[in-house]
Amino acid sequence: MTKFQVEKTSGGQGAEGEYKVTESAPMPRWEAGMEFRHVGRPHPRVEGDDKVTGRAQYSCDIRLPGQLVARVLRSPHPHARIRRIDMTRAEALPGVHAVLSSANAPEITWYEDSFAFDPHLRFAGEEVAAVAAESDELAEDALRLIEVEYEVLPFVVDIERAVRPDAPKLRNGGNISGEPTVYERGDIETGLGEAEVVVDRVYTTQAALHNSLEPHG
Repeated sequence: MTKFQVEKTSGGQGAEGEYKVTESAPMPRWEAGMEFRHVGRPHPRVEGDDKVTGRAQYSCDIRLPGQLVARVLRSPHPHARIRRIDMTRAEALPGVHAVLSSANAPEITWYEDSFAFDPHLRFAGEEVAAVAAESDELAEDALRLIEVEYEVLPFVVDIERAVRPDAPKLRNGGNISGEPTVYERGDIETGLGEAEVVVDRVYTTQAALHNSLEPHG
C-alpha cells in the first residue's frame, strides 16, 4: 500500500494557494488480526439525518426564476438514420421555448466523427432531439409531439461479431474506436505453462455504472 501526503502550498499575498498530493514511502503492512479504530467499523454519516428526513437539498430541488427544463428524445433503434423529423407541433406547444434536432441545430462536434443530433444514429438511446420547456410535464408532452421517421439499419450487438470484416459498419473507419491500450505485467506464457490447472472461459455481464444518490448537477 502506498502512502499519499496532502500538502497546502502558499498562494502568496491574497491568494488561496493549492493542494499538492505527493507519493511517499509505502505504509506498513496490515497483519492478520490487527485491530483498527476506523477501518471495518460503522460510522454515522455527517449528512445522514438530512437524507433520511428529506431535508437534504439536491441539484434537482433547485428552482430559479425563469428556469427551464430540458428533456431529450432518444433513438429506439441501435442503428438507424433519420429520414424525416417534424418538430412543428412541439414548437407550437405553449411553454416550450426551444426544440433542437438535426433539422435546425448547428454542426457541433460530438464524439469520434459524429456531431450533436447526428441523423446517423449509432446506438439505442442516442440523442434525436432536445426540448427546453417551463416544466417537466410540458417538456415530456413536447417530446411526444415530435414526429420522426427512421430508416432502420443492420446492426450487431456482439463484440466478436462487430469486429469481423463483414459486420455492419457504424463509422467510416469501421467499428474499432482508436488503438487499444495494452497493459502487461509479468510473463503470462511462463505462468500458464507452470500452472497445474488452466481454466479458459468467456464471461459476460451487464454494463455497470455508478448510481450516486445525488443526480449530476
